[in-house]
Amino acid sequence: MAQIIRTKPGPVTAQDGTYPELRGGRTGELMSADAHGRYQEASYRGSMFYAVNTAAQALSVASSTYTGLVVQNPVSSSKNLAILEVIFIPTIAETGVGAIILGWGTAQTAGVPLALTTGNSSGPKGLPTLVGSNFGSSAGVGASCTWSVSGGSAAPTYLRPMVSMQYGTAVGLNMMAYKDEIAGALIIAPGYQVGIQAITTAITGIGYISWEEIGL
Repeated sequence: MAQIIRTKPGPVTAQDGTYPELRGGRTGELMSADAHGRYQEASYRGSMFYAVNTAAQALSVASSTYTGLVVQNPVSSSKNLAILEVIFIPTIAETGVGAIILGWGTAQTAGVPLALTTGNSSGPKGLPTLVGSNFGSSAGVGASCTWSVSGGSAAPTYLRPMVSMQYGTAVGLNMMAYKDEIAGALIIAPGYQVGIQAITTAITGIGYISWEEIGL
């Protein structure tokens, strides 16, 4: 037998321990609102992790000899990585017009797992956003590696543009943080990886990537 769920349009005021009616809108929709921060639940339950450069790091320019910040989901992982945020802060003056993008590739070359070098990164694994907890991440993290695409060494494939690099000779320009809230629109399956890279012109800075680990 089908059940009919009804909502009541208009504000609802309820006391703790009671069972109020669901609040509806005037066109039949169910009304809802955030009770806490956007990523609080995932962080509190230990499914959200992050990677960050621990010192200024040069971004490679379309090269298989990759440097920057890379997050890898190993082939053996039992999780998907839902990318939430990517941030990059330049630490040196820009020297030409270019761009910063998020690139992707495979996590192994010719069937051999791709080794990540921790270097200037918070690796070798993702760190929990519930700071001080011991939740373990499935993802590998590094500042450099020999990048792989379709099983062979190659520069990262363009995945998502982040920001253009503006440049003016003899002109003082503000150095700003670039943030892309991806909010789960990109999911990295086991056997793949993502990294921040420069296009056309090299740049050095500090990158940050956060993600939620969800079951396959």
